[in-house]
Amino acid sequence: MPSEYRLLAVDIGNTETGIGFYEISHGQDLRLLRSLRFPTRRGTTSDLLFSFLAPHFPLPNRFALCSVVPPLISPWKALAASQTEGRCLVLEPEIVPDIAIEIDRPAEAGIDRIVNAWMGFRRYGGPLVVVDMGTATTFDIVSKEGSYRGGIIAPGMKISTEALASRTAKLPPIDFLPPERIIGTNTVAALRSGIVLGHEILVAGFLDRLAKEEGLSRAVATGGFSSTMSTDLKKRFLAVDPFLTLDGIAAIARHIFYQS
Repeated sequence: MPSEYRLLAVDIGNTETGIGFYEISHGQDLRLLRSLRFPTRRGTTSDLLFSFLAPHFPLPNRFALCSVVPPLISPWKALAASQTEGRCLVLEPEIVPDIAIEIDRPAEAGIDRIVNAWMGFRRYGGPLVVVDMGTATTFDIVSKEGSYRGGIIAPGMKISTEALASRTAKLPPIDFLPPERIIGTNTVAALRSGIVLGHEILVAGFLDRLAKEEGLSRAVATGGFSSTMSTDLKKRFLAVDPFLTLDGIAAIARHIFYQS
């Protein structure tokens, strides 16, 4: 195993794919050199992935994949095989080191949620709530000892908007910025109140109940929509950590590659 190598960490979500290009050294902090997010496209091929990535990233020595879209694992593995002699790690819950998964069926746990719990504990300690605001908004619970206890899955802002638009005529597109006031005086403002403010109320409400019923008062936020939170909601979190998942993929890959 070389003392230093270049890793492409890939987080394949239902809506977006995140990529981080890391410089990895044994015993040293991760170095994220470049990152990119783009829409997840089912049906892609390794050739299309290469043509898209080549202008943005130098050739890595290793790939590490975290995917909640199983059909997209194969083209990424084929890309890795063509570029790195097959040095590609596909993360699954059972290979993530040093974390007890204390749910009914551990093999069914979303790998992105396990990665968030693993990295959240190592970066912030426990007990901890990791709130990932993406296609879904998930709340993942980490114990004081670093075990994964389970969590909550709620619709995210984008999927809520798309569901509403699919059943309602003439709804305009909106951005996901917090509204200036709760009462909207036009359709866009009213949608912002319902979607964005409604989502913030959902997040704050779950944080309140987790604190009251489970004694969980420490939380971190990640995911593509975490940057759109209002200032008041951001104050509820120890940190807004947009690279938590990618950093977790890279850190787990480093651990496994150096152990092998």
